[in-house]
Parts: sequence; C-alpha cells; structure tokens
Amino acid sequence: MQPAHAALDPVAVAIREARRAGMDVRGAGLMRHASSVLVRFPREQALARVDLGHEPDGVSRQLQAARLLEARGVPAARLLFPDAAPIDTEVGRLVFWELLEDTGRPPTAIELGRLARQLHDATATDRPPGLRCVDLIAMVPDALQGDDPRLPALRARCVALRRRLDARIHPGAADLVLCHADLHRDNVVVTPEGPKMVDLEHAGLGPRSLELAPMLVMERRYGASPSCLEGFLRSYGADLGPALLASPGLDDLGEAYALLVLAWSYLHRDLSPEMTEEAEVRMEDFLGRPSRPWRLL
Repeated sequence: MQPAHAALDPVAVAIREARRAGMDVRGAGLMRHASSVLVRFPREQALARVDLGHEPDGVSRQLQAARLLEARGVPAARLLFPDAAPIDTEVGRLVFWELLEDTGRPPTAIELGRLARQLHDATATDRPPGLRCVDLIAMVPDALQGDDPRLPALRARCVALRRRLDARIHPGAADLVLCHADLHRDNVVVTPEGPKMVDLEHAGLGPRSLELAPMLVMERRYGASPSCLEGFLRSYGADLGPALLASPGLDDLGEAYALLVLAWSYLHRDLSPEMTEEAEVRMEDFLGRPSRPWRLL
C-alpha cells in the first residue's frame, strides 16, 4: 500500500526546501528511499529526512528525543535547526539533521549496550513532561492491509499483543526510561568521535528491557550469534541480567519488534524483487513456516 504522494519526487522537494533555508545544495543526492527519504547535502554536512507518513507520530518523536539527548549529552545525530518546526511538504514532513561522518565500521554489540546504558541513565530521572510511551506496533495494522488471506491472523495477533504491552508500558508504569526502541547496527553511525544514534522515530518511554527486542530478533529471526546479545548485556551492566531472558514479558517485546520489521518489509515489498522475497520469507516464518533466516535489506 503506497501513499497517494508516492509518485512525487521527495528528493526535489528536499532540495527546494534546502534552497529556501539558504543552504548550498550543490552535490545533493539521495541516500535512502523507504519509509523515509534521506537526501545528503555534502556542502553543508547536512541531511534532509522526509518522513512519508507511515508512522504518524514519528517526526514528533524524533524531535522530542533529539532535543532531550542533546541536552543530556547522549551521543546522537543533532538537529541542524534545533528550534525549528518540521516543514510540511507535499510528500511528507521534512526535518534537517547534521550529516554524521561515518567511518564505515559497524558498531559492535558491546558498543550498542554502552549506548543504551548511557541513554537510559541520562533519562531515568528528571524527565521533561510530555514524553510518550513506545508503541512498537502502531504502524503494523495499517501496513498489513490487502486481500492476502494470511493478514487477518497477523492483525489478530497484533491486537492481543497490544493489550499485553499496554498493561506494562503506560505513563504510570514504574522505572521507565527513554528508549531508542530500534537500536541495532544500522541505526548507529560510528563516527571518529565514537558511535552515535540515528533514526529516533520510535523513541519513547519504556522499560530498559525494551532495548533488547532488536537483539532478540537478530538472534531468533536473522540467525545472529548468541554472543551478540551476551556482549550487549555484559556491556550494559546492572539492571539487565541473563535471568531477564526467561521473562515472558521479554518475549512479548521481541514479538512486537518482529511484527514491526515484518510490517515494514511488507509495506515496501514492491520496492525491489529482493524486498518482495524478503517480505514473503518473513510472513511465512511468522506464521510458523520458516524457510531461511531473515535478511537485512
């Protein structure tokens, strides 16, 4: 299901808005086109992110989280214009970010664990009002639309899972911290100054254990080595121990994250033959008919 504006050119729109902001657009070019479109402006060391509306609150979450992380000194991409509101365009909401210098090295599980710990400790107390709770499956029902006979079963699982998660993750719950909620190697850039978080659209309040969901799915669905999760836990330290892995609530978080990445691939299944194949593999696996490990695309 593609949005009505899919035929428009987000890159041209981003360049137009950059010109309006007085930026040098020479050398501008596309970095990524999926749920969001990323356009690089090398002369400005800037990045335009155009969110195409698949996650209604995604832009607001990004701005809220980015401002808090900068105030608390947590390593993350910074807003280029910190006080500016997002720009509403014909193709989606646009925000300008700093373009991080990427060393090309992926972050290790140990580095991810340290980043998560720093993020959580910086927001465990004295949180600003208005922070919302993480909702990993907010976009799942809308993404899983169509006449595919397998979809009703997945949507029913989504409803049941939401009830269980809402009972645990709500504003009155104890010991909530700000979570990235999509913390994996592709959402962290290793810069010369060290690893920094990007892609904050799912960020919100949640239990510390929520940050383990991507690691669980990497091991259980993508076939990653158990040593990755072990390294994450070891570097995170206290508050996330091995005993937590037997918790039923952690399985719910892992299932919610798996549904999120399944829905993402299903929503974008027409982007390429590889995405079409991957969406089918994930769908069948989630319904108990695995054929191979999932692949990062």
